[in-house]
Amino acid sequence: RHQLAVEFLGDSITAGYQALAPRGATEDGPRWEDVFKTWAAILAKAWGTNNWRSVAQSSIGVLPHNSFGMNFKAMKDQFLCSEL
Repeated sequence: RHQLAVEFLGDSITAGYQALAPRGATEDGPRWEDVFKTWAAILAKAWGTNNWRSVAQSSIGVLPHNSFGMNFKAMKDQFLCSEL
């Protein structure tokens, strides 16, 4: 039987930003991220597949934006893939 293969592309939510942070934490960073506690992992489990991966980065969005006085690239400009 062939198992479904899935790849998720995304931003902070897909990377699991702050998934491990204690309530009220003000510190952030990769140490508080956990991709296995994201919507992508939940969806892969619901679809019954273990053959999944996630390409995600915090502080990147689908569209370019300006936050905290800094300009952030859009996903299509950061990940130079013809499919995006």
